[in-house]
Amino acid sequence: MNKWTKEKPTPGLWWVSIAPEKRSSVNGGSDLPAVIKCRVSLMPSGLEWIVDGVGRPIDHEWLTGALWLPVDPDPVDPFEFRVVTPTSDMLLLCEWWDVANEEKPIRFRDEGRGLQWRSYGEYNYQYRKTECPQPLKPHDSTWQQLDKMLGR
Repeated sequence: MNKWTKEKPTPGLWWVSIAPEKRSSVNGGSDLPAVIKCRVSLMPSGLEWIVDGVGRPIDHEWLTGALWLPVDPDPVDPFEFRVVTPTSDMLLLCEWWDVANEEKPIRFRDEGRGLQWRSYGEYNYQYRKTECPQPLKPHDSTWQQLDKMLGR
C-alpha cells in the first residue's frame, strides 16, 4: 500500500495535502480541503501540479511541506476468478484460494507428488489428488495484487 511522502511527485495522478498552516492563505483566504486530487504534468516550464485545469509550478510556495500520495489505478474486480492451476510461486504468496460459488476456501500443497488440495475446516485435513475445483481467486486478495507480487 502506498504511503504519504514529502518527496516531489512524478507525472501522473496524485493526492496532495497542503500543510494546514497554508490552507487558509490560498486564493485570498478561502480554505482548501485537507486532500486534493491533482495531475502532475511535465510542462515546458517544468513539473506542474494541475487542479481544475489550472497549473502551478511544483515548487510553488503552497507546496512547501505538502504530502503526496499516488492515486491508485482504477479499482479491479474483487470478484474476478480465473481458471488456473496455481504454480509453486503462487502458492508461496497465497496459501488459501476462493472457489467460485463455494463458501469455504481451499488450500494446495505440492510435495513432489503432484498438486493436492483440501477445503478449509475439513476434519483430518485430508488432501485430494483429484483435479481442483475451478475457477479460483486468491483468498482475501485480488488477481491484480498477486500478479504484481509475481512481477507480471
